[in-house]
Amino acid sequence: LLSALAIQTMEGWLRGWITEAAQIEQLTTAFIQAQTQSGQQSEDPAELKEWLIRVAMPAIGLFWLGLSILNGALAQRLLIQMGQNARPSPGLLFMEIPKYMLLPVVIGLALSFFPGDLGLIGLTLAAIGGVPYFCLGLAAVHVTSRRMPARRVGLIVFYILLLVYGWPCILVAGLGVVEQFAGFRYKTGLPHKGS
Repeated sequence: LLSALAIQTMEGWLRGWITEAAQIEQLTTAFIQAQTQSGQQSEDPAELKEWLIRVAMPAIGLFWLGLSILNGALAQRLLIQMGQNARPSPGLLFMEIPKYMLLPVVIGLALSFFPGDLGLIGLTLAAIGGVPYFCLGLAAVHVTSRRMPARRVGLIVFYILLLVYGWPCILVAGLGVVEQFAGFRYKTGLPHKGS
């Protein structure tokens, strides 16, 4: 957070870096050309560029975090198969998050309303800080879905909706925040490992 405040003194530095690293100019031009060729009314280039800049930094952060989680899970799986794992695999259904972990998410959401680099940093902090709550929300969905008669079909539809639309991920993260304080998983009975 202190780094973010220090960067704020160099206003525009982060925005310029993201524009260069994520090739925002090229993406904006390509998107507008595609809209024009398909006969759609093209969007305002300045608004599209601003939107791409605001989305790029959290997307890059979430991509790297997701890649790290995937690599860790694959490595643990390989170690288990080789009989070399030092610790048992953590179960997503048994996941617990310290209550203070909500603070960076709230701070990030508050900062995201600021213009410029501080808003970008806040949005990224909120997105990355929301990942554990998204996982906790998934755990709550899995545990509460045990009572459904067609659980497998329901979960398949649920994951398809998450992948196709994307925005329900925010609802799942919100469910994770509620789960942390309400404890739905424990009200339906502590889940059995391996679900």
